[in-house]
Amino acid sequence: MAARITTIRTTTTIIPGEPPGPGEYAPMRFVKLLSLFGIAALSMALALSGAAQEKKGGKAAEKKAGAKQAKAAGDAEKGAEVYKTNCAVCHFADKTTKRIGPGLAGLYKKEKLENEKPVNDDNVKAVILEGYGKMIPFKEKLDEKQVADLVAYLCTL
Repeated sequence: MAARITTIRTTTTIIPGEPPGPGEYAPMRFVKLLSLFGIAALSMALALSGAAQEKKGGKAAEKKAGAKQAKAAGDAEKGAEVYKTNCAVCHFADKTTKRIGPGLAGLYKKEKLENEKPVNDDNVKAVILEGYGKMIPFKEKLDEKQVADLVAYLCTL
């Protein structure tokens, strides 16, 4: 008697509403559908747990969010022009690499500025206006609106 070899299909395309194909068992299609729904459910659970963690953060989460809200105070598009005119000579906008001053990519994602102060709108404005290290102060060159626009732009980096 000859040995019988059975081939098992390892990939199956699930088409809702169609009967299983030859050699395909209906329970396997059900398991595959469950795994797809399971992945979606897991993704939602992770998203909800992240939202719950933010709520638990309380004042710390609010403080962090408040620090990043310069976008409403100024116009980032106008800030980009202020940046090109006054800052691009010394700072990269798209890199963290030092040019003359530090690169500003991801500035608001950092914990501290070069002067060891926390990254927030007030401290960024202070560095722009007063200068720090080799950076010259811009309080005589930029008005309040330009500084607000510049800070809004820096938030987008």
